[in-house]
Amino acid sequence: MKPTVVKPATYGPVLGKWRFAPQVTWAVDLAGITVIHSATGCVASLEYHEAALWDLLSRGYSYDRLIALVCAIASLEPQDAEQWVLTTTKEWTEAGLLVKVSDHG
Repeated sequence: MKPTVVKPATYGPVLGKWRFAPQVTWAVDLAGITVIHSATGCVASLEYHEAALWDLLSRGYSYDRLIALVCAIASLEPQDAEQWVLTTTKEWTEAGLLVKVSDHG
């Protein structure tokens, strides 16, 4: 299976909290999603749960819907799902893959 390379046409806010860094491109393959930051050379290989979160972010779901979907995907309680989403997006922001837009949304 040939990977699908995705580069969004616009880099607007994702959920009103984050947006993808402009230099980020990703490919979907059988193992998950590979995210590449062209300016820094950072490469992140996202497996199941993280790949699902990245995909959900790219689809622009509302924050409440995102948390509900993460609960279902990862079998987590809502407060645990929210904490995992915040921790994971913080790591991605620190790696330069996401840009934080707001604490509200």
